[in-house]
Amino acid sequence: MHTLRFILLGTVILYLFVTPACLKDTELNDRSIYTLKPVRTHSNLPLGLYSTGRLFGTDLWFHAGKKLLVLSCIDSASYTIDIPEDLEITNSTCYDQPFVGTDRTSLRIFDYSAKQWQTVFTCPDTQEIYLNETIKMQLGHIAFLTRSNIDFKAQYLHLYQQETGEVRSLDSVNQYLINEKFTIINDPQVIRSNTSGDSLLLLIASHPSALTNFTLLFNLTTQQFVVSQPFSTGYYPLGVVQDKIFTVTFSAFFEPYYLFDPQDGTLLWTYYLLDYQVFDEKVFARRAGKSPSILPIQPGELHINLRKGTLVSSIAAAYENHYAGIKDDDNGVPNTLVLMNKNNGKLALQETLPDRRGLVPPVFIYPDSNFLIVRDSFSRMHFFKIEELE
Repeated sequence: MHTLRFILLGTVILYLFVTPACLKDTELNDRSIYTLKPVRTHSNLPLGLYSTGRLFGTDLWFHAGKKLLVLSCIDSASYTIDIPEDLEITNSTCYDQPFVGTDRTSLRIFDYSAKQWQTVFTCPDTQEIYLNETIKMQLGHIAFLTRSNIDFKAQYLHLYQQETGEVRSLDSVNQYLINEKFTIINDPQVIRSNTSGDSLLLLIASHPSALTNFTLLFNLTTQQFVVSQPFSTGYYPLGVVQDKIFTVTFSAFFEPYYLFDPQDGTLLWTYYLLDYQVFDEKVFARRAGKSPSILPIQPGELHINLRKGTLVSSIAAAYENHYAGIKDDDNGVPNTLVLMNKNNGKLALQETLPDRRGLVPPVFIYPDSNFLIVRDSFSRMHFFKIEELE
């Protein structure tokens, strides 16, 4: 009996000393270490404005119809800049780069310091710029196609380099495509090789004698094609994540999403997703019956689960090794801002905003800034600064 009492007493003492320590470790990884401080009163946006903003300096820029709308983050100042009537912005959702636009005869980039459009390329009279979905900046490059306005099958590939400000025609690629009878069907992508670290040009091409499309990779350093892999015509490419291709096959029911390695043709995974967001070289997704999570990209990676109620479509910003997003409250209203650890999904900030009828994805935070900016369902932009708790 004495022995039993001693064992029980020891167990209780061990519980009292060890358990609080364990709880403390857990809390350190799942507690508020940041808070939000309002910077100024909100700004009203034009109704129907759905473009993604981008922050340069202390100004937030929106593409609003045929204007650029500029809001100050620190006071109530705002103004607009006209967009040339014939110019189409091709990267409205790319919040982390300057605006890129085309009138189909020239390629232009918006210069924020001069507050005007800079023409970086003009087509010859017999050509026009080909736009499928998005012409955007990647790894300091913009890859784009022109085609003959007489014979649409004649294509020419060009590359803008941000470092030099120059555009060069990729004549060796163009000749290869002609010789092999390939036709590019996507907006070219610039990705990083997962083996050499070189920049690669990713092209999706069709061939008149083949029932499949092909992924073509051209090494911009060695100026050589490194691989050509078959790519089913049933797949619709959604974009590039790290050095993988993210695709979907449209169906009458749930739509299967796939991740391919274009360098060896390996299918890495297939998931049926209810919602997704691609950000920071990651795929944030909500699967049927599962908590929101960050899906694995490279072999050996695991799912990182996010908190239940997290809107994956809201995750488009990061701060100090944390992703920012919107989460539903207990009543299902998306009015709670969160910062989630990139490595384990633990919360570092969770603040429910009062007197809001819901927040609208995405949340904005930008490099070299502690501004957190979010829109509510009344089209009002709210400006906060993220501050570390003492």
